[in-house]
Amino acid sequence: MKTNKLNKDMWKNCEKTSSKIFNNIKHENIWNAWKDVNNWNKWDNNINISEIKDNFQKDAEITLTYNSQKTEKFILSEVDDRKSFTIKKSLIGAEVFKTYSIEEVQDGLKITMILSIKGILGCIWEKFIGENVFSSMQEEVERVVKFCSE
Repeated sequence: MKTNKLNKDMWKNCEKTSSKIFNNIKHENIWNAWKDVNNWNKWDNNINISEIKDNFQKDAEITLTYNSQKTEKFILSEVDDRKSFTIKKSLIGAEVFKTYSIEEVQDGLKITMILSIKGILGCIWEKFIGENVFSSMQEEVERVVKFCSE
């Protein structure tokens, strides 16, 4: 019987994870850019307006208006100061969780992204939006790293 090795970027149970190690970038710079939600549009050229109600803490509401004029609301569902945060968006029959974590490792700064789509219709939503959302998360990480290294 032949077995396949699981690729770290494959979907598994409506969840996808990817990590990348960056050199010559400071942990504090990335974390500060992430928690400064009102200025996400400075490093993410797809966002026109970004706003947070309250501080960067659990249950704070984030509103993003994209250049396409589409507006989305998210909730900060988890914040582990200087380590990770998760934003949540509710869909019909599912919830989307986007988690970003940061960790200093021997080779540099490791940034991990996890996209989870949970709920009765989670795996159906994964088929419709999963790859696009995950791809945009990877692009967001590249943009914030570039912004913080300038």
